[in-house]
Amino acid sequence: MFVLFPQLNKFGEPKLFIFALLMGTVENIGLMFCLAFAAWMVRVWAGVLFIVSGIASFFIKNLGIEITKPIIESVFGTYPQEAADLMSVDLAAHLLLYAGIPIVLTFFLRIKKEPFLKRLKIFFITVTLMIPFYLVPHLMDPKSLIFAGKKLVEPYFVPTSLYRNTYGFLKKRVLKGSIALEQRQRIEEVYAFEFDRQPKDMTFVLVIGESTRGDHLSLNGYERTTTPKLEKRSNLVSYTDATSCSARTIFSVACLLSHKTLSTFSMPLSDTSVISVMKSLGFKTYFISNHRKKGRSNCEEADVCFMQAEKNKALGNTKQAKYDLALLDLMASPTEEEGNKFIVLHTIGSHSNYNDRIPDESYRKFRPTCERASLYRCESDELVNSYDNSILYVDTVLDSLMERLEDKNAFVLYTSDHGESLGEKGVYLHSKPNFLAPSEQRDIPMLLWKSKAARITEDHAQRIKKKTLDEPVTHDHVFHTILDCSGVRGEIVDKKLSLCN
Repeated sequence: MFVLFPQLNKFGEPKLFIFALLMGTVENIGLMFCLAFAAWMVRVWAGVLFIVSGIASFFIKNLGIEITKPIIESVFGTYPQEAADLMSVDLAAHLLLYAGIPIVLTFFLRIKKEPFLKRLKIFFITVTLMIPFYLVPHLMDPKSLIFAGKKLVEPYFVPTSLYRNTYGFLKKRVLKGSIALEQRQRIEEVYAFEFDRQPKDMTFVLVIGESTRGDHLSLNGYERTTTPKLEKRSNLVSYTDATSCSARTIFSVACLLSHKTLSTFSMPLSDTSVISVMKSLGFKTYFISNHRKKGRSNCEEADVCFMQAEKNKALGNTKQAKYDLALLDLMASPTEEEGNKFIVLHTIGSHSNYNDRIPDESYRKFRPTCERASLYRCESDELVNSYDNSILYVDTVLDSLMERLEDKNAFVLYTSDHGESLGEKGVYLHSKPNFLAPSEQRDIPMLLWKSKAARITEDHAQRIKKKTLDEPVTHDHVFHTILDCSGVRGEIVDKKLSLCN
């Protein structure tokens, strides 16, 4: 806990800092006293706590990641390769100092066995001291400093934030679980959808990026040329003020595909998405992903579902199969078929490790790059160089996609699941809850492109001429844009949230 004092002090309010210090001290000491009630568990449980607290404090201290319920959910949803990208010598050294040495010292700790009644007395005194720190903030005005302060500082106190949020996540998972596709409400059975104009052999492609920030696209005014190919594209409009549902992939992907807005959306999914609607309207639906698990619940709605493992197998498990351009090879055949198609491409985009997202040296335009496993050890310009190189590859992927669809009746809508922190104010990566997330983690691109053959409104044509627009848009626009651009109308299709209208 003491490792994290500098992070707590950044809130700048002395009273808040003192409250946080007291809360954390009482909670952590109280935990050990409660464990002392069953003394034989102390060494084993303390060892576990030292290890998990050591890991948590490392990421809090060095990457600015707070221990919240969304972070715990992200941990459970992380697959081995993602976790391996975060392993480093620094983490091992930190664990040795803050977990290894304390664990060794516990074996020299003599635990005096007090009489039962005395242990019981200590237990109740400890619990009594802890109760006010939980009750006081909840009895006060939610707008008060202490109430807001408790919410802000709780994530910094380990192990209490760890076991509280892990318990909360597991409780939600056990009680609510995940709702199987056949048990979800099909929204096309609740709301009416019909064609305002019948499309012919239309291909609509939704590209979901990963960790890509809108303010790092030169198309949007970024000082570096990171999107040279998209800038030369005609019939393309970019929205420079776009915001994601959240800073977490699992939540954002499901949210942007849903008919619900951020204010009403929740997990687990209780109804189907725009994929189900498009299928009911006669579109052949595809979900092709470069992710192992994230987005599977939506992928299952499609006629054809390729997650990472299925995608790699279909491509022969070649070295190039892991890169995003390989996704286009799987959609080559569907785009040549007759009839309407709706295709979701879920890319790996600019997810860390950024250097691993590009296939060869031709994309290392910006140098020197970050070559360290610990992002915070890299110079700021090295980290940004690596990140911007990954966006150069995103530019190539999108341009190649548009090139393949140029002579067809097609639309491409591109957005990212969330943004990314690149060391601003000592914060890295993503996944912060919305009330803590800096703007960088929710800043996303939003691009809409049409082929020459695609029919559009006069209003949309005027937007294309401007190339970029600074009007605010969010993931709430995705559902309505897909349906409206495809000529679909319905009681919940809001043309005011359509980028085509």
